Amino acid sequence: MKSLNYGPLRGNDGNPSTAWIAADAEIGHYWQVDFESILHITATQVIFNENAVYTYVIQHSRNGIDWDIAVNKTNQIVPQQTHDDEFSVNARFLRIIYQGLSNGIWAGHRQFSAYGPEITTQQI
Repeated sequence: MKSLNYGPLRGNDGNPSTAWIAADAEIGHYWQVDFESILHITATQVIFNENAVYTYVIQHSRNGIDWDIAVNKTNQIVPQQTHDDEFSVNARFLRIIYQGLSNGIWAGHRQFSAYGPEITTQQI
């Protein structure tokens, strides 16, 4: 099991030397953020832990129950540490779900950032 130093708060603490890492090497883990109100979100940037192949989806929700896909990167084949994705949604919640990983890589990221006209760095 990974240390608490890799807990969920590390996934968007603004420090690229820390990281969120899932509890095991299985796929299907997710990391989620709650903006506490519905905001217009236009893009995300994910800095993964390694320069590796990560396949994922980013989902959005207004209520934390009903989810829709904003980004589908399940066909990734090229190793890449930083992913920038553009889209346009109104949501309170975002989550990234890890669908596939390179051998020996655990789900996780160093930084997850969301962008939009109403988002401040203190909200994510």
